[in-house]
Amino acid sequence: MTTVIRRTIARLSEKGWLANIVVGIATLFLGPAFGVAMDSPKMAVYGIAAGLTILIWVFAYNLEQAMNRPSTSSPERLSPSVAPGPSFGVVQGPVILNQGSPPTAAGPTLSPIQERLLELLAGYQRRFGARKLVVSRNGTGLHFDDDPTKGAEVSVVKDLYGSTAPERAREFEELMESLPPEYLRMFPEPRLDGPFVVTVTEKGMQYLRR
Repeated sequence: MTTVIRRTIARLSEKGWLANIVVGIATLFLGPAFGVAMDSPKMAVYGIAAGLTILIWVFAYNLEQAMNRPSTSSPERLSPSVAPGPSFGVVQGPVILNQGSPPTAAGPTLSPIQERLLELLAGYQRRFGARKLVVSRNGTGLHFDDDPTKGAEVSVVKDLYGSTAPERAREFEELMESLPPEYLRMFPEPRLDGPFVVTVTEKGMQYLRR
């Protein structure tokens, strides 16, 4: 009830309650004065009644509005240890939140030699402006469909190991097949000698840029 009365007083203040009350009081006094001037007790009673009616109506109207006014206070209070929204990297009491965009799901972690191979293949794509690479099974050749002479001087296995020894060639084939498909896409194209037809994916590029 105290809250309703306070709201009513606040509403009267917002809506110019002083002017309304002044009008009511003026009517309250002017009515009887007019009745006395007219030598009519009935008019004096009418004036008093009109003034009181205005005063009561002003207060009752604002009281009704205050009772129906929605509460602006939140029904729940936030715990001091909980932030009002997602805030990252900020420690508030026992709660530790992250900052920035939530991290995407982490892909497979590569070994140093796998990462080196993926980096070489991505470098060939950038260097020759190619969408996909045709790499011989033993890693000694790099080919492109649009120009057979392009990349003829490249030996992937030599760039990777510094050697073209037969055992390195076998390791190279196994290493190519071990790269996760999230990072290196292999196209199932039937070709002579069965080379690797591959492209480094966008996720693979992101992994190298991390």
